[in-house]
Amino acid sequence: RFILTDDDIRRTCTASCFKIKQHHAVFKLWCSGNDVAFGINCDAVTVEDQLVLTAAGRDFLPSAEQVFGVLESGLQALAAHHPNETPPLRVASSPLLASGLLPRVIASLRAESPSMRIQLHDVPVPDLPTRVREGHVDLAIGTATRDAADLKAIPLYADPLMLVCAPDHPLARRAQVSWQELLDEPLVLLQRDSGLRTLVDDTLAKWSRRAHIAQEVTHVATALALVAEGEGLAPLPSYAISRAQAHLGISAGVAAIALVEPVVTRQIVAWIAPGAQPHPAQEAFLAQFRKMAGKP
Repeated sequence: RFILTDDDIRRTCTASCFKIKQHHAVFKLWCSGNDVAFGINCDAVTVEDQLVLTAAGRDFLPSAEQVFGVLESGLQALAAHHPNETPPLRVASSPLLASGLLPRVIASLRAESPSMRIQLHDVPVPDLPTRVREGHVDLAIGTATRDAADLKAIPLYADPLMLVCAPDHPLARRAQVSWQELLDEPLVLLQRDSGLRTLVDDTLAKWSRRAHIAQEVTHVATALALVAEGEGLAPLPSYAISRAQAHLGISAGVAAIALVEPVVTRQIVAWIAPGAQPHPAQEAFLAQFRKMAGKP
């Protein structure tokens, strides 16, 4: 049985460990896989603890020094290979935005700033706030939700929902349709884990009658294809509709009508860590998003 004290860890870890303040976390990470074998209670070990280095610990110390020495050499080589390279901007978004608007935002931004690197993470909508909280991404973009009240939300775009139907449907000749009228129609909706589906469900819940859900799909393109074949009607964001009409070749297959009573908009926001201020790369990305939003 042995435990390295914080002083031992300070002596063993190289300078890079302390620059990133990870010496205790690294020790606990190693310890978590070996606590049973060595009788260590990792959860009870803190930086303030003054524990005794036993004979077994002293025997282990040269191996630890060798491991951290190799780590230091590797970090120095990596830094020398990329001396001035800035880390990428990590952006998470819903699959709907990741497959629609964001590729155009990234491409246009990189055309203006070729040295800028952006990593796009398309993740399920419920996971977006968690990615920001846990530090996996620098920002996340999605439909505003009550589940992210602890994060800082930066408004980006208000996208009104519209009704999509086949061109020969009786409602296609209308200038606008009320939400209540949708209760009489078969609906093609997105899956329940999407922010858009939450908006639709909350709006239709104002009436006691249940909606007739004909299909539940994952992608907007699938919903539009079903609507074009007369399999139902779909309330969808205006941007998604215009993009599909412009790029997916179905402009003649569907009609889009304004939805009213009430007018419902999808509020697109960017989440960052609470109390944080956007850094220049984030500000450039968000400005480009606002510039591109709404363009087909």
